[in-house]
Amino acid sequence: MPLPSEPEVKKGDVDVFRKATALINRKLSEAYYRSMGRNHGKDISPAGEATFHEKIGAHDILVSHVINNNGFIEWVKKYLVSEGVDNPRIPDGLKFVMDEYINE
Repeated sequence: MPLPSEPEVKKGDVDVFRKATALINRKLSEAYYRSMGRNHGKDISPAGEATFHEKIGAHDILVSHVINNNGFIEWVKKYLVSEGVDNPRIPDGLKFVMDEYINE
């Protein structure tokens, strides 16, 4: 992706990244389970998980891991709502591309 200037990259503490990832995943899982209501005894796991999230300048970057491709697009929408996006809409063309990518 093009950036407005040369990015600065430096070594970070891996433990901080792991703790941040665990915190984000825990919060996403809690929000997911609240949005799904009761699970009626079934094992309901989220369709995706955030593995990295950082705001760099004007860019809000999220790296996610697909756990269940059948519900991943809905997971993305719910994540966007949790981040304050009003009525997120994913165009059909993008859904198609995402489905193809995930299935490959």
